[in-house]
Amino acid sequence: MLRVLVTRPEPGASRTAHRLEEAGFQPVLLPLTETKALPAAAGLIPDGAVAVAVTSANAMRHAPEE
Repeated sequence: MLRVLVTRPEPGASRTAHRLEEAGFQPVLLPLTETKALPAAAGLIPDGAVAVAVTSANAMRHAPEE
């Protein structure tokens, strides 16, 4: 069975591993990064902003409420 190295952090690593198993691969989990919420600087988004582009699910998950 072909092994595939999965280096992404959780929760994505387990989802990817599951999909690989379903496709007939043997996933090897080795997360090399960590997703960590950092405090957002006040005024990061200008008061007049009408939209914000979010480029990842983790960014959205850790975004400030306000």
